[in-house]
Amino acid sequence: MGTTPDNTAQSVTSIPLTHALHLDDESGSGWFLSASWKGLHMIPGQARSSKQHEAEFKVVNDQLDATTSAHPDHCRRQNPRLRYRRSFISVQIVQRTGSLTPVAMASRDLSATGMCLLHAGFLHTGTNCIVTLKKRLGGEDRIAAMVVRCRHAGGIVHSLRVKFDKPIWVKHYLDPEECKGLTATAQTDPSLLHGTVLMLDDQPVDRSLMAFHLKKTKCVFVPCATSSETVEAVTSKRPDVILCDLNLGTEKGELAIAAIRKQGYRGQIVVMSAESDATRIKAALTAGANEVFAKPYDAPRLYSNLAGWLKSAGSGVDQQLIYSTLADVTEMGELLEQYLAQVIATADQLRKQAAAGNVATARLLCQNLMGSGEGYGFGVLSEAARDALTALDASQSIAESQTELHLVDAIARRLSLGKPTVAPVKPRLSA
Repeated sequence: MGTTPDNTAQSVTSIPLTHALHLDDESGSGWFLSASWKGLHMIPGQARSSKQHEAEFKVVNDQLDATTSAHPDHCRRQNPRLRYRRSFISVQIVQRTGSLTPVAMASRDLSATGMCLLHAGFLHTGTNCIVTLKKRLGGEDRIAAMVVRCRHAGGIVHSLRVKFDKPIWVKHYLDPEECKGLTATAQTDPSLLHGTVLMLDDQPVDRSLMAFHLKKTKCVFVPCATSSETVEAVTSKRPDVILCDLNLGTEKGELAIAAIRKQGYRGQIVVMSAESDATRIKAALTAGANEVFAKPYDAPRLYSNLAGWLKSAGSGVDQQLIYSTLADVTEMGELLEQYLAQVIATADQLRKQAAAGNVATARLLCQNLMGSGEGYGFGVLSEAARDALTALDASQSIAESQTELHLVDAIARRLSLGKPTVAPVKPRLSA
């Protein structure tokens, strides 16, 4: 594994072509991942066509896809594995001596906690590595990880599952089409959606189309044509979600977003635009937008995403009180009463710490709620706190974790003593 560049070049001269896996980086230069008795190496080679390259992985990918589809439980993971096909992923293997050996791999999927890589060789479970992922809006991150599984996939190719040392913010690395996998694949019933939706768009036809779609929901629609109108409506209408175009005639959407955040709005702001300029999209996210929803769109995709946005805002959520699954245990009555008082106090403190931008304390408060909620029969609180903790760890930013923090607060204030008057069901977090 610790072969020098010169020795690496010599070690592949006697290796048949069938024992070397070809990869292409985005610059078009060729690389061969060599498997030899001396280890696995990434070395320059002659570039080949993308069709030839894709053919090398097609059989393996088809086999793995078939295996995945045969086990539907994979769709119910806490951190969904999203399709993430990249032909060139730079990985550095950490040797026992501390030195790094660069290798090239291809990728299959990505989640907040890990990813699947295709590798021309075997790596032992427990092997540490550093994976370099390119951000959608420019730049790259080096992510520390560890091999947790390595299985033979076909030929010399192995399927590697690596776990990240810390959770990542998946949307930073996905293309818009790939981000669609973050929403439920099942269609959302629009009649179950409720909340206040504000749309800032200077085009009357776009506002009218949104009004048409929202007629099938229980949402209150607030159309705005200018940023000044929006700033006023934020105070008077208190929207759960703001949809904002980037091209507003003489105004820029990113400046409008900054003005809305400056006013103190903490809810969801979604860039809803056909704009493809990465610089402007990045500016909007920096100004305070939570995510991007590309135009054009169809109704099913809108409803599916809207359910998630309203869920994150604490609206579009089943507003029934949440009762403990231990409510029938007589001895728990006093303990539950004390716990609910503690939860409200914690939620109040979490609001203050989030407003102050204190990530470390907010993280500790979420950790406390995550660890205690399920023990007292409020599993939905633990789930929401876990999501907030993941967001904080991935972004190290209160601003980028507002969605999850807001939901924790909304859930905490719905917890109640006693028992429901009807048969208990698990609270629905989204339509």
